[in-house]
Amino acid sequence: MKRLYLLIPIVFTIFSNACDNGDDAEIEENTITISGNFEKKVQGINIFDTDINGEIVEKMPYITFIPQNIDGNEKMNATPDDEGRFFVELPKGETYNCLIMLKTGQTGILKFSLIDGNEFTVPANAIGEHDLGKLYVTYIGAWVAENPLPWLSSGIIDVKNNTPPVISDIGKDVFENYDSNNNYLGSIITLTANSPDMDIASCIWILFDTDGHASLSDNGDVFRIYGRGKNAYVYTDLLGGHGNLSLIMIDSEGGSAKKTIEF
Repeated sequence: MKRLYLLIPIVFTIFSNACDNGDDAEIEENTITISGNFEKKVQGINIFDTDINGEIVEKMPYITFIPQNIDGNEKMNATPDDEGRFFVELPKGETYNCLIMLKTGQTGILKFSLIDGNEFTVPANAIGEHDLGKLYVTYIGAWVAENPLPWLSSGIIDVKNNTPPVISDIGKDVFENYDSNNNYLGSIITLTANSPDMDIASCIWILFDTDGHASLSDNGDVFRIYGRGKNAYVYTDLLGGHGNLSLIMIDSEGGSAKKTIEF
């Protein structure tokens, strides 16, 4: 009888573990793990760099999936690691909006569909995990995924077969500024992007100042300018102003091109 009493806890433990494993399996079946990797560099430039008191600091964005019909939890949010990688666990059968919080305090989106934008519904019978692959930044302040959601049947964003934009040239016009005594005060250099894709593309202008006397702002140093504008303005002071300005052009499906001009 003693042996029988010793076996009872063991059998109970095995039965209990089997129940626990079943619960875990059910939880896994009812959720999908979505992963991805933010594009850190566009044409060799780290787009997450920011200038803090003269020091370049890299800051990754924060991604969150907001459910429409249930309460959210911490598993629906993620701060990517140093390589831009993230994992998010989402219950199936729910509709979500994906927001990306940027280091500037602005809000971006992860766009899944040409029709629904950043809104998507996870089917109840969806697979247990999906890797979005690389997330490419686009001209609309959004990211698009290399690997679209597998259950999409329309509005699919075809990143892999996208044709990148073309930069024809960058025009340069120099205006020299003098005071009433004909003393040189500095110059304003206007750079103009020319491209057949201007209607669908956006420009990122990056200044590489070699002598400390040039800026992208008339009242302070600016490392880069984002926007759809095809013009950039370099301000130099009376001591000179030399370097180069790189233009990165990006389109709605993550394609990009780069061209650099000296000044």
